[in-house]
Amino acid sequence: FFSSRFECFAMKFNLLSKGGFSVVQVLLEQGETVKAESGSMVSMDTSIQLKSALQGGILQGLSRVFLQGEDAFLSCFTAETGSGEILFSSKDLGDLALITVDIGSSWLVPHGGFVCASSGVKISAKYQGSKGMFSQAGLFNLLAEGTGTLVVSSYGAIMPKDLKQGDEYIIDNGHLVAWPSTANYQIITASPQLMSSFMTGEGFACKFTGPGRIYIQSHQGGMYAPGRPASRPAGTAMGCVTAVILLFFVMSVYVLLGIALYVMTTPVEGDL
Repeated sequence: FFSSRFECFAMKFNLLSKGGFSVVQVLLEQGETVKAESGSMVSMDTSIQLKSALQGGILQGLSRVFLQGEDAFLSCFTAETGSGEILFSSKDLGDLALITVDIGSSWLVPHGGFVCASSGVKISAKYQGSKGMFSQAGLFNLLAEGTGTLVVSSYGAIMPKDLKQGDEYIIDNGHLVAWPSTANYQIITASPQLMSSFMTGEGFACKFTGPGRIYIQSHQGGMYAPGRPASRPAGTAMGCVTAVILLFFVMSVYVLLGIALYVMTTPVEGDL
């Protein structure tokens, strides 16, 4: 279906296994950095140093927490003292896929599907509009753009579906893993009869029109399962606390700037 080895300049991504216990190995040369979702690291060499970073600044960090339910900070791993190896895994028992991100080929990933990416891939939030209201993927999805390798996870096996120009294909929206941001799709009922769609439990689905490649997961669960607790609730709670602190910091800066501006523009009584 897809290659288990991708290269981004000297940086190499290798899938060590496939299936429900998939792990990705990233080989870094000295000075190279890979970014990852908080808590996804399995192991690493001592030559690699970990730092946290706000992808896109404070506002993007806040949007990741409040709009996507992710952590505000991304983990950045840099090979400081030499080349090294680092392993990542997904939050759920499931597969991993390597996707090439390039100029003009950005990708959308639902909440919980991002694992890691090379430093040239920018991670942000994208509003899905009315489509998100009827999709289990949510109103806001993760947008990966730039150049490099993106690693996404699933619940169950990942299966890519290639559509030729004009091909139409219906996918249950709870089975979406990743799709091109330029993909042409619409939200429909799984059956032409509205009652049949909901009586059978299928509900809404996404109808994609080619060309393009869509990544699908074999099982509906993991981050999508109704009533299922988050895989790492503590991480989400910590992300919310961090977001509140950042919001307080931003508001404090604006207040201090306002006070400073007032003092600077108010004439002193002795100067009159």
